[in-house]
Amino acid sequence: MFSIKNRRYKSIYKKYIKLKEINLIQDKMYSFKRKKWVNFFETINRILNNQISYRLTSEYNKYIIPTYTNNYKNRFKETLLQKLYFQLFLKTLPMKYFKTLIKRDSNLKNSKNNFFKTQVQFFNLLNSRLDMILFRAFFVKSPRHAAQLIKHSQVLINKQIITNVLFKLKPGDIVEVIPKRHSFIKRNVEKLYSWPLVPKYIEVNFKTLQIYLSRDIKDVNVSKYATTNRGIDILNLKNIYLR
Repeated sequence: MFSIKNRRYKSIYKKYIKLKEINLIQDKMYSFKRKKWVNFFETINRILNNQISYRLTSEYNKYIIPTYTNNYKNRFKETLLQKLYFQLFLKTLPMKYFKTLIKRDSNLKNSKNNFFKTQVQFFNLLNSRLDMILFRAFFVKSPRHAAQLIKHSQVLINKQIITNVLFKLKPGDIVEVIPKRHSFIKRNVEKLYSWPLVPKYIEVNFKTLQIYLSRDIKDVNVSKYATTNRGIDILNLKNIYLR
């Protein structure tokens, strides 16, 4: 019997060092016992210590302008790392999805020369999704884990079970998890709750494990709630995905 081999790119732990984002592998990385991982652990611990002091100042930046910018010489390298980050972080979303997402929104497609408008609109499209809302509330470790809960009919919106990962929330919606998964969510909250804090557009009741979308995401500066601790040049990513 013939079977199709999955050729999708598999992430390597060392890739996360260049991305400066190791929250996704923090639980698994210390299981490596060989000596070759000694330097890797030292680098990871140094990054963890630096992230705390960095986020204390960057999370309250009220401007959309990135804190650090890259010159033209390193632009290709940074764009490649940003593209790799999205592929590692949002593993359930292939490149074809981003092309469809950008082409579907006419305003985002036409804003070719407006970096700030493109950045905000792109994050609005991503952060209004159900899996991203669960991730922002510290209910899950990553959007990939959120997609598993949603597809297994374990997430409710306004007392109705939703199985669509791409479901977009509106102000006034209430998100909750079935009681069977409350203990699992509480363990995640205790382990993951740290900087950055919960975004302003959602309110979370950690006792009842309910999420309330209090504001429209378009009215909030979503760019400072980026999925990475670095400034992301969404305009360059948009041009790559439209090729």
